[in-house]
Amino acid sequence: MRIRSRRIYTEDGLLDGWMRVEDGKIVQFGKGEIEDALDFGDLRVIPGIFDTHIHGTQGYTMWEDGVGGDVDAQLDGFLKGVASEGVTFVLPTLFSATGDGDSALDVLTRTASRVGKPQNGASVAGIHFEGPYLHRVGEKGIRPKTPVINLDFVRKAIKAGGGHLKMMGLAPELPQAYELIDLLTENGVTAAFTHTDCNSAEAFAAFDRGITVATHTCNVMPGIHHRDVGVGGRHIARIRHGQHLHHRPVEAGDEVGGAFDLAAFTRGPIDQHAKPGGGYKSRYAQKPKPRAPKPAVDDDDDDDT
Repeated sequence: MRIRSRRIYTEDGLLDGWMRVEDGKIVQFGKGEIEDALDFGDLRVIPGIFDTHIHGTQGYTMWEDGVGGDVDAQLDGFLKGVASEGVTFVLPTLFSATGDGDSALDVLTRTASRVGKPQNGASVAGIHFEGPYLHRVGEKGIRPKTPVINLDFVRKAIKAGGGHLKMMGLAPELPQAYELIDLLTENGVTAAFTHTDCNSAEAFAAFDRGITVATHTCNVMPGIHHRDVGVGGRHIARIRHGQHLHHRPVEAGDEVGGAFDLAAFTRGPIDQHAKPGGGYKSRYAQKPKPRAPKPAVDDDDDDDT
């Protein structure tokens, strides 16, 4: 099969030409026109995206019990939904809102059973577990209770994943965090910074211990201070879609980015993504606090006393 487009994205740049596919693999590129090709005009032809951090799309979610509790139905819709957006391989990203409970283990087991099997959508390459041992810094004035790391639960999660738990996020300043990092890395699971309130010394020590990824840097983490750069000053992965992090820090990071290995994520990894236009309420949405009225300004030059 030959595919023709004026915008084929290759490792060597943009190609106005065609590509030949045999047995599901790209075997040849060529410039210009060619006969008997499917002509897509100016539509972009891009490599399949490998998404390593996404909680949901088009109303389907990878929270620990899904919407309505039907995990398999959520997975089916999730995999088909991300495929429609160009994702061919994915790490469905579980976020446990209830902590280290059995429902999270059930989702892990069900998702792991999809690895290596044909799907009506994106292929499951493994599982990313964001949490549950996170330390949110108190966005919107609400500071959740600090979780207690349960290593026995992590062992169960690794077992439930059947070797397919690929990444787990954590806050390295929590008690037993080093033991958690060791447990993960010893079992081939990538340990990642996620929502954390650690300082610069704790951040550098955690990387030395075995953390190799920082998930959505600066989002629900301490800011970068000139005497305490925190996680942001030692970051590896950065979000670029403008929802978690303003583009100015990203641009500043690019200026010194030669020191880091970077993975750029480009969209909001939530279930409201790609849903029809309208209002949607996030589970973290809080009512804004009313602002105090501004004092009246007297523009009259006359002395009123």
